[in-house]
Amino acid sequence: MHKAPAPKPRDNAAEMLLRMKDYESVIPDAAAKYMMTRTGTAVDDDICYRMLAISAQKFASDILSDAITIARSRGLGQTNRATKETKYVLTQELLKEVFSEHGIRTFNS
Repeated sequence: MHKAPAPKPRDNAAEMLLRMKDYESVIPDAAAKYMMTRTGTAVDDDICYRMLAISAQKFASDILSDAITIARSRGLGQTNRATKETKYVLTQELLKEVFSEHGIRTFNS
């Protein structure tokens, strides 16, 4: 398994912010700006919207990745005999378990 390289002393926040401008998030900057404005957060720098969008995308990706891993390990998928394709369904029970592993309480738990 590959490990991420250790951060070098020259890698600082300013360089990370410059690289972030080139990264396109699944969540548009306008949507992130709307969400932040709607919650009463006023920011002058547009990079904050990009940071929010990238962070939200990473969080959702981690949750879904953990959910599919659990579903696969339990054999919860249904396989189509013709195509040999396995499909998984994201359920509330599966999400509750993943959220619990991440330390997030849900309303029904």
